[in-house]
Amino acid sequence: MNSDSTKDLPNEGDKYDTQPGITAVLERINALDEKWEARFSALDEKWEKRFAAFEAKQEARHVEVLGQLRKLNQQFELVAIDITKARAELRDHRRRIEQLEEQQPVIK
Repeated sequence: MNSDSTKDLPNEGDKYDTQPGITAVLERINALDEKWEARFSALDEKWEKRFAAFEAKQEARHVEVLGQLRKLNQQFELVAIDITKARAELRDHRRRIEQLEEQQPVIK
């Protein structure tokens, strides 16, 4: 037996045929790429659904809060009108009291 590693192979082209190895590596890389692409795509869809649901909830809350604020604003306007009326009535009562005091002095 000759263990000479420099001995020529029967077919010199087979000695350096790396194409099957490169092809196998590239196929595995492509398979991993497809696998990760599928995962990211599924994750993207999942997050899109979550964000859409979140946005819908926030929009509903926004509409609800705006409605409550409008209602509160209307109530404040009514209170402001009532206060203005009460001040006017108080002013009228003070005038009336002053007129009555001028007509009849208060006896002490």
